[in-house]
Amino acid sequence: MTKKKLTKTELLEIQHQQDKKFRKYLLTTFLALLILLVCTLMFYTYGCETRLWIKTYTEYNKLLPANQVCFTGEQLTAHEAKKVQLHQQTFYVCSERCLNVLKNHFREISRTKDPLTQETINKANAVIGLHKQGSTHVLFFKSEQNLQTYYNSLANNK
Repeated sequence: MTKKKLTKTELLEIQHQQDKKFRKYLLTTFLALLILLVCTLMFYTYGCETRLWIKTYTEYNKLLPANQVCFTGEQLTAHEAKKVQLHQQTFYVCSERCLNVLKNHFREISRTKDPLTQETINKANAVIGLHKQGSTHVLFFKSEQNLQTYYNSLANNK
């Protein structure tokens, strides 16, 4: 069996084809790594906001844990809120600024109205739910039954 000898032009053509395949593979690999890097950096930068946004949809129509809510701003928080004892009651705040506002305006901020019954209730003893899907604003209810009745009435009005 004899091997056919390749001419110089044929050899250059084969080498050119192999280089072309290698450059295509290299470019594809580089772009994949670049996309992975950008996605990683985006999630690292906006991860908390992304999780909070997801929570505004998944936690709707459910009872929220108090440590996920800032009682001063009545907002769902991205991180666990700080537990504070004031006047023998437990409140949760997201920052020192909110803590100072709560201390300075305790009488106004510690109480709110139940949206269903319009009764004035203490936030420390309230049941918490999201105001609407996709929003971080929360509502405080006197009981879990009031919370469910509120969500059911919203569902019936749609």
